[in-house]
Amino acid sequence: MSKHASITELELEFAQRPQSKVYAELCEAYLAEGRLVEAMVVCRKGLKAHPEAIEARLLRARVFAAQKKHDRALAEIDELESSHGDDARIYMERGRILLDLGRDEPAVEALKRAVDLDPILPDPKHLLAARGIVYPEPPPPPAPSPSFQVPSAPDMPSSSSARPMSMAGGAAERAPTMPPRMPLPGQPDEYAQFASQSGGPFHGDAAMRASGSPSVRPIRLEGEDELEVLAGKMAEERPSRGRPATTFLLLGALLVLAVGVLGYRISSKRTTEAIGRLSQEAETLFNRDTYGSYMLAAQKYEDILKLHDADHALTLGKLAYVYAILVGEHGEATMRDRLDKVMARALEKAPDVSFTVAAHGLAILYEGKDRQAAAKQALDVVAPVVTRVAEMGGGKTHADLTLAILKMELGDYEEASRLLGHVKQVLPGSVRAKVWHARAAFRASRFETAEAAFSAALRAEPDHPGARAGRALVRLERGVLASAVEDLVAFDAAYDRNQKDVSRRDAALAEYARSEIARSAGDEAKARGAYDQAVRFDPGNADFPYGLGRWLLRNQRAEEALVPLNKAVTMEPTRWSFLVELAEAEMEVSKFDSAEQHIETALQKAPDYLPAALAKARLLRRTSKPTAEAYIKGLLDQWPSAKVEVSLELGLHYASNGRYAEARKALEDAIGEMSGRPKIKQAEVLIAYGKLTERMGERSVAEQSYRNAAEFGELEGWYRLAFLLARGSREEREEAKNALTKYLSAGKSLRYSSSAEELLERLR
Repeated sequence: MSKHASITELELEFAQRPQSKVYAELCEAYLAEGRLVEAMVVCRKGLKAHPEAIEARLLRARVFAAQKKHDRALAEIDELESSHGDDARIYMERGRILLDLGRDEPAVEALKRAVDLDPILPDPKHLLAARGIVYPEPPPPPAPSPSFQVPSAPDMPSSSSARPMSMAGGAAERAPTMPPRMPLPGQPDEYAQFASQSGGPFHGDAAMRASGSPSVRPIRLEGEDELEVLAGKMAEERPSRGRPATTFLLLGALLVLAVGVLGYRISSKRTTEAIGRLSQEAETLFNRDTYGSYMLAAQKYEDILKLHDADHALTLGKLAYVYAILVGEHGEATMRDRLDKVMARALEKAPDVSFTVAAHGLAILYEGKDRQAAAKQALDVVAPVVTRVAEMGGGKTHADLTLAILKMELGDYEEASRLLGHVKQVLPGSVRAKVWHARAAFRASRFETAEAAFSAALRAEPDHPGARAGRALVRLERGVLASAVEDLVAFDAAYDRNQKDVSRRDAALAEYARSEIARSAGDEAKARGAYDQAVRFDPGNADFPYGLGRWLLRNQRAEEALVPLNKAVTMEPTRWSFLVELAEAEMEVSKFDSAEQHIETALQKAPDYLPAALAKARLLRRTSKPTAEAYIKGLLDQWPSAKVEVSLELGLHYASNGRYAEARKALEDAIGEMSGRPKIKQAEVLIAYGKLTERMGERSVAEQSYRNAAEFGELEGWYRLAFLLARGSREEREEAKNALTKYLSAGKSLRYSSSAEELLERLR
C-alpha cells in the first residue's frame, strides 16, 4: 500500500482509480474514524472490483464486527475458512471477533492457529501477549551443569591423603542462577517492555515479565557458598574420628539456610502477588480517566514503590504518566515536584516503557510557555520511539496517544483524529483514548464522529465530566440545543453525586459550555456569568476567549469578537489557529493591514498550515488584489488534497467579479470532490452554490442546494430555504415556517435570528 497523508488523499486516489487496491487503505481509515457506513460502501466497491480478494472479504468481516453484527462477521470468516483454510489472516480475524464477544478460549485457539500458519504475522502474537500468553512458548533454558566431577569409576581410592571432592565451586566458578530476562519471541530485547504493552494499557503477567518485576526463581543468599564448602568437609568426616560438635553445628547452619531460602521464596511470591494486585486495581482506576480516579491510581502506584519495589520499571512509567495527566490536564500544579522526581527515575529505570515515553511528551508539552515550540520539542522525543516500535510490528500504545495530542497542538487535526481512531481500537478499555479521539474529531469539524466518540466514552464511564461537557459543545455546534442542555444537566447531577471526580478544569469546561448554550438561547446575562465562572476556574485556558470570539464572529458580531480573540492571541501568541481567526475578524471590519500581519506571522511559523494559506487567499480576494486568482490556483501545488477548499475560494473569487459561469464551474468542481469530507465543509460549499444559483435566477437549484446544506447540519440552509419558499405557494409557505422553526430551535442569538423571527411572524 502507498503511504498517504490523510483520508482526503485516499478518497481522491480512490475516486481517480476505483479499480486499484487503495480501497483497503481507505476502508481501514474509515474504520479508524468510526465511519462504519462509509467503510462498508468502500469495502463493497472493493469487492466488486476484486471479487476474489481475501483482503476485501476480511475487511467486510471487520466492518460487520465493528457494527456489532458478529453473526454475519463469523459467517463471512467461516465461508473464507472453507475455501482458504491455510490463510493465517482468517484465523486472526476470527480471534479478534471472538475476543470482542468475550469468548476467550476459542479466540486463543484461533490466534494460536494463525501463529502456526504464519509465525511472522505480528497481530495474533500481540493479541495473545495482551492476555499474558507467549506463543509459541520459548524453549526451556538448558539445565545447569553440575559444579562437581562425577568419579570415573566406583572403586576410586578413598585414602585420607587424597584431595577431597568439593560439592560446589566458588562464586566466580558457578554459573549465575538467574539468567537474564528474555525478550518476547520475535522482538529485540531493548524494546521488549515497550512492545509488550501494545495490546492494552496494562495486562497482568505479560507486562510484569516485561517490567522486570521480582521473580520467584530461587537465588543464592550471602554466605551460602562458604556453607556449602563446610558441608563438603563435614560429609568427608568419618564418625569414628569423634567430632560431633562440628557436625551438629554445620547441620544447624544448613537448616537455618534452608529455612532462609524457603522464606525468601515465599516472600518473593507474596511481593509479586501484591504488585500484581495493586497494578490491577490501579489499571481499573486509570482506565476511568477522571480526576478522582487518577488521584487514587497514583496512590496505588506509590504503594507499589514504597512497600514492594522502589525500582519497579513499569510502575515508574505509569506513575509518571498519571502525574503528567494530573498536572497538565487537570491543573494540579502542586504535583509538579512529584512529577519531576518520578519522571527522572522513570527515564533512568524504564526509558523504553511506553508510559514513560507518553509521560515525557506530556511533561514537555505542558511545561512550556510557548505551547507550539513545546509541542515540537515533545514531538521530537515521542515520534522516533513510536516509529521504531511500529517498524518492529508493535501495536499502538499510550505513546501513540500522546503523539496524537501533540499533532493536535500543532494544528494537524485530521492526522490526530486518524491516529486516535487506531489507538482507541487497540486500547478498547481506555476511556482516555475515546475522549481524545472525540476532541480531535471536534477540532477537525467532524462533529458526527466527535459526538459518537464522546458517546462511546460515556457508555464506558457514564459520569465522565470531560465527555459530558465536550458532547454538549459538539451538540451545540450541530444545532441540537435541547440535547446539549441534557448533557449539562447530567454533568450537574454527576457532580452532586461525586465531586471528587471533577477537577477545577473539568468544572471550567462545563461552565464554558453552559455559557455557549445560554448565549445560543439568547440569554446574554446568564452566558456572561457562566463564562466569567469558567475563566475563574481555569484562568490560563486560552481556548475560552478563542471560542467566544469564534462564536461572535460566526454570528456577524465581528467588532465584539476582536476583544476575546485578541486576548486569546495575547495568552498564546504562537497558536496559529488563534492568529488566523483574529485575522478573519479583522477582515470583517476592514482592518486588512492588521489581518495581513497576523496571517503572515502564522504562515512564517507554520508554512504547511492550510487554514492560514486559505485566509491569505480570502484576504487577497476581499482586497481585490490582482494576484488573488494566481495565488488561489497555486495552492493546489502545495496542497493537492485541498481541491474542495481551493475550488470554493476560486468560485467565490469569480462570483465577486461577476464571472458567474466560471464561478459555477469551480463550485461544481468542489461539489464533485467533497464526498467523504466533513459535513460542515460540504454544507459550506452548498451554501455558496445556492447563493450563486439564486443570484443567477435558478431558484429550484438554489432551493435544493440550501435544503442539502441544512440536512448536513448547516442551520443557515434552513434560513435561506425559508426565504426562497416564503415567496411561493401556500404549501411552500408552510414549509418555510417549518424551516424557520428548525433554524430558531437552535437558539435566538444565531446570525439571522432577528430576521428569521420577523419572517416567521409575517408567515403566521
